[in-house]
Amino acid sequence: MEPTHPPKTCFIICPIGEENTEIRKNSDLFFKYVIQPVVEKLNYAPIRADHMNESGMIKFQIIDKIITSPLVIADLTNNNPNVFYELAVRHAMKKPCVLMKTEGQETPFDIDDMRIISYDLKNPEKVEEARKRLYEQIKNMDNSVYKYLNPITLAYTYKNLARSLADLENTEDDILTLILGSIAEFNSTVNEMRKEVSNLNGTFSFLDSLGLPSIFKESGTTYEEMADVKIAQLKRELKEKSDLNKKGDDPLLRDDIERIKREIRRINGFKKSPDDLFFDL
Repeated sequence: MEPTHPPKTCFIICPIGEENTEIRKNSDLFFKYVIQPVVEKLNYAPIRADHMNESGMIKFQIIDKIITSPLVIADLTNNNPNVFYELAVRHAMKKPCVLMKTEGQETPFDIDDMRIISYDLKNPEKVEEARKRLYEQIKNMDNSVYKYLNPITLAYTYKNLARSLADLENTEDDILTLILGSIAEFNSTVNEMRKEVSNLNGTFSFLDSLGLPSIFKESGTTYEEMADVKIAQLKRELKEKSDLNKKGDDPLLRDDIERIKREIRRINGFKKSPDDLFFDL
């Protein structure tokens, strides 16, 4: 079945060597029998540095392909320095890269924990196995949820995680400060409410002592108005007692008169306190 979309670029990073050298022969066989059949089946067009014919500076063109190609395959055979430099560029871009090498060769420490596909061009079964593994890796990379990890992306991840934890710690400090401030404000409010309740209790005691009907306590009438009502009531009572004791020889009436006068003075004393004077129920 013919591909329905133009093929995407698959850039091959590998040791190339001079023509007719073992390095070049190995790279040509690797490209022809391992890479090309797999990537073309997945609608990629494989290209190697020595295949590029554009005019200009080859080094810049190679770096451009490493950066912009949707897929890069790196052959780590013989631990070629140029290959590892180009691989580092690709890793720094946080883009997918399949790692491969000749079977039996050691892997450098920095990438020895990464998945690397081994191949043996002298063993047809190993070649077929390498093709299958390459196919599966590319399919996984084409998956939209695939996230490519390498030493550089992990370093960035750990650094960002550390920064996030530091930000989170600062945020927690800010939240803790806010909470403590809110608690202090709440405690202050509670203390003020306690004072109000204490004043209110004192006020109700005062109202009870006035002997006013409960309707006054529920009507929103001010203490001053209530006190004036009570004082008027006491003055009427005082006049009645005084009229009965015009001669002043009744000790009981005289005591009642003194009691009423003291009560009037006490109520007037409450009226002089602003907190009690205008606090509405």
